[in-house]
Amino acid sequence: MKTSALPAVITAVGLSALGGPAAPRLSAQEAADSVSAPAPTPKLPFFVTLGLGYGQRSDPCAFCTSPDNTDSFTAHLSLGKYVGNGFGVGLDASVWQRSHPGPIVQGEADAEPAATPLVNRLANLSVALSWQTWHVFVRGGAGVALGSQGMEDNAVGQEATVITASGKGIGYTVGGGLTLPVHSLVSLALFANLNSGTYDLTTLHGVLQRDAEHRYLEVGFGVSMR
Repeated sequence: MKTSALPAVITAVGLSALGGPAAPRLSAQEAADSVSAPAPTPKLPFFVTLGLGYGQRSDPCAFCTSPDNTDSFTAHLSLGKYVGNGFGVGLDASVWQRSHPGPIVQGEADAEPAATPLVNRLANLSVALSWQTWHVFVRGGAGVALGSQGMEDNAVGQEATVITASGKGIGYTVGGGLTLPVHSLVSLALFANLNSGTYDLTTLHGVLQRDAEHRYLEVGFGVSMR
């Protein structure tokens, strides 16, 4: 055997003993990139947002105690599940409430007379479709609208009492907002929603108003997990 063939034989024997060809060596840049590559951002299979806001009514509010009773605080809850490509489906709930001092009602036994509050409450519970890209989201849906209005009843020859007119009908909601990440799974949410509904207002005495409307714009902030 010629001496020039020895290196080739030794190389072949060495590779055979190791079970195959040697693995290619990474360059210094490739090795650094493989070490510094960020891990995938964890995501929840669902989303939930809990927030508080300020709501401004824009409906006629024919039976409001005062025409100035159109703004108050709101509470908001959204929860649902992602279905892919940034889309999600879930439930969206919003409540607007304001109270106003009502008539002085004589207390029982020796209790002092006290003012009974007249509470005005509006609410929407909707099945909503949402879509998010980057930190921007929009949503819209339909469901149930609820409304109740405390009213003063001044029957002739009797003390003033408080009755409640309430209704339930079809409601709609549309809105959107921004999320500001503070953690991989938690963000601050800034949102705005327009909630509306139509229903008949009724009391114990019968129908007070047909096709009553409520409509209020809420702007708020909250905590979102998604």
